[in-house]
Amino acid sequence: RRAVAEAEAGVVEAEAGVLAAELALEAQEAYIALARVQAVDALVRDYRARLDAFAEAAAVRYEVGRGPQAAILRVQLEAGRLDARLSTLDAEGRLARATLARLLDHPALPGQPVAAAPAEAPLADSALVARALRLRPETAVLEAAARQAAAEEALSEIARYPEVGVHATYFDIADADLPATADGRDAVGLGVTVRVPLDQASRRARIEAARLRAAQVETQQEALTTAITTHVEAHLHHAHHERDALLRYRRQLLPQAETTVESTLAAYTTGQADFLALLDAERTRFELRVAEAETEARYLTALARLARALGVPSLYDLAPQP
Repeated sequence: RRAVAEAEAGVVEAEAGVLAAELALEAQEAYIALARVQAVDALVRDYRARLDAFAEAAAVRYEVGRGPQAAILRVQLEAGRLDARLSTLDAEGRLARATLARLLDHPALPGQPVAAAPAEAPLADSALVARALRLRPETAVLEAAARQAAAEEALSEIARYPEVGVHATYFDIADADLPATADGRDAVGLGVTVRVPLDQASRRARIEAARLRAAQVETQQEALTTAITTHVEAHLHHAHHERDALLRYRRQLLPQAETTVESTLAAYTTGQADFLALLDAERTRFELRVAEAETEARYLTALARLARALGVPSLYDLAPQP
C-alpha cells in the first residue's frame, strides 16, 4: 500500500511538471508575440513618418505642375492603410500583454518594449529524440503510473491469501475492589487472528483490473514515444524552414530592397524616375522588413516549441552530451 501511495504521489508530481511546461511555453509564445507586435509597430510608424515627408514633396511638385495628383492620392491611401494596421497592432499588443500578465500573475505588467533574439539551436543533433524521451515530464508521468499499476497488481495478488495477525495486550490492574478470583497483579494477553478471503471472484476481478491498467500504461508509453518522435521531427523541420527564411531575408532580400530604394531615390532626384516608382520601392522595403520581423517571431516560436518537445525550458538548457 505504501508503494501504491508513493507511485500515485509521483504521478501527481509529474503531472504538475507537465502543467508547468505548458504554462512556460504559453508564456514564451505570448512574449514573442508581444515582441513581434512592438517591432512591426515601430516599422509601421517609421514608414508612416517617411510617407508624411513623401506627401509634402508630392504636394509641392503637384503645385508647381511637376507631379501628378495621383501621387498625392496614392500617399493618402497608403497612410490610411498604415493607420488601420497600427490599430490592429494595438489590439494584438494588448491581447499579448494581457496573456503574459495572466501567466505571470502580474496584472500591472510594465509597458516598456521587449526584445527577443534568435537562439543558437542544436538543429543538427541526432540525439534530440533520445533526450526528449528522457527529459519530457510526460515520460515521468507514465513511469510513475507504471510503478503504481505494478504495485496495485502486487497488492491485489497478496489480497488473495489469508491475513494472519498476532496481538498482545497488557492489562494494568489499578488499585480497586477486585473479584475474589483475581490476585491483583498486572496481566498480559496474547491472541492470534486469521482472516480468510472467501470472495475470490471479486479478488480475481481486482487482479485482472490491475493487469489491464498496467497494459494500458504500457500502450500509452508506446504512443508517447511515437508522439515525441514525430513532434521533435516536426518542430525541428519547422525551425529549419523558418531559420532559412530568416537568413534569406537578411542576406538577400533586404539588401536588394535597400539597393533598389537608393537607386530609385537617386533616379527620382535627377528626374529619371517618377514619384510612384519611389513609393513602390519604399513600400517593398517596408513589407520585407515586416516579413523579416514576423519570420523571426515564427522562428523563435518554433524554437520554443522544439524546446517544449525536448522537455527543457529552453534550448540553452541542452548541455553537451559526453
